[in-house]
Amino acid sequence: AASTLGTYERIWTPKLIDIGFANRILIVPGTAQRRIATPRRVSFEHIRELHVAVDRIMRQVDQRPEMAFSHEAEELYSDWYAGKELSVHARRLDTIALRLMVLLAANDSMDGIDKGTVKRVIEIADWQLNVRKQHDPIDADNKIAMMEQKIRRLLSAGPKTERVLKQ
Repeated sequence: AASTLGTYERIWTPKLIDIGFANRILIVPGTAQRRIATPRRVSFEHIRELHVAVDRIMRQVDQRPEMAFSHEAEELYSDWYAGKELSVHARRLDTIALRLMVLLAANDSMDGIDKGTVKRVIEIADWQLNVRKQHDPIDADNKIAMMEQKIRRLLSAGPKTERVLKQ
């Protein structure tokens, strides 16, 4: 799904917070760019190649419903898990990381989870932690305090263009 940052900030009701909604999604910030007015039709050849690739991955997953860690991979993940930040922003990142390891290993046609897969997933989890912190909805007593906090957050992220500052 996709949303604007403004919509994302407004969805944080007590009900969504209580069910842990924030910890069940990955936030992927981005900006829209006008590149293609009318996309081209995808060729049947590309569609067939995609079907073949997905079928290969599904067969592999069916044959190996569980994936074992290599010793080095398990050690690396355990170290990351033991040292991960204990904050509201880090909740469920370990669970997401475990699921992502299996998906990446299956996508790479691997029989198990190796150290390289764990490294990639830890990078993604650490990045997600930083993104969650950066886009944490602002809790302020009034609209002026909220605006001040938004300005502080924007300016602390580094240099901005005039257009971004005006927004």
